[in-house]
Amino acid sequence: MTGGDVAGGADVAVIARFVDAFVAGRLDEFAALLAADCDDANPMPHQPPGRAGVVLKCALFHAEHRDARVWAAAPVRDAGGVVVEWTTTFASGLVTRWRGRFTTRARVVAGFEVARVG
Repeated sequence: MTGGDVAGGADVAVIARFVDAFVAGRLDEFAALLAADCDDANPMPHQPPGRAGVVLKCALFHAEHRDARVWAAAPVRDAGGVVVEWTTTFASGLVTRWRGRFTTRARVVAGFEVARVG
């Protein structure tokens, strides 16, 4: 993943606010926490680059899965950035588990990579 350096002590707090805004679908707050050139290492086909593409992806998730419930663990810093694990439960009963690794720059999310882990 490319997209920025881990900031000082603020990185975990930035990611916590970012994840909270995503889970709640607060797109204005979500967008404000993204660098304009945010690097999404897992873009959708034809997703625009940067902040606009990440916000679009979030909006589409919330529009398509209105009944989904997301529970996220507290972010944890490691040598490669900040890691967050979350579980999504869909109305169909499907339960998925995810792990994201995030980097920050100047108190915004500079990049992230997400993988399904269950």
